[in-house]
Amino acid sequence: MGKIGNGVLCILIMGGICFIDLVSPLEVIVNSLYILAILASLWSASKLTTYFVTFVSLTLTVGVYILQSVSHSTFIVKANYLISIVVIIITAAISIRYKDSAQRHEAAVVERNKALEQLKVLQGILPICAHCKKIRNGEGSWVQMEYYISNHSEAKFSHGLCEECAKEYFPGYIRS
Repeated sequence: MGKIGNGVLCILIMGGICFIDLVSPLEVIVNSLYILAILASLWSASKLTTYFVTFVSLTLTVGVYILQSVSHSTFIVKANYLISIVVIIITAAISIRYKDSAQRHEAAVVERNKALEQLKVLQGILPICAHCKKIRNGEGSWVQMEYYISNHSEAKFSHGLCEECAKEYFPGYIRS
């Protein structure tokens, strides 16, 4: 659902609830249903929609209470409206926290997908010469191991000599 469609849906829900709240007796807790508009705002990508819907829901709840409580306002009526306000605020807080979590999750998925695109993995069985350590590539040619690995991964090579090879091939240059 688009941004405008979601906003219209939330406004229609709030308008319907406000109408029902105005025609219902004060003792009936209709205004708690504003949480439906807050939950509908979750379809919007923006947290501002949820803030706006929450603000309008609270304003309508207080406004209807003020309009209808002129004649009488019992403890039950005051408690019902207070409970409705608390429920609306808690629902909004949970909804906003959910949106934050969903945005973080979406960002992590995008980051993971970028990393997977950059990742080159060598897998499977590599045919390698037992003597010279060349690897047979997909065309059947034998290539140096360093060349093959460099072309099929992000690995780079730096050459050196281990102590055993240095002693065997350059015995005069190694101090014991």
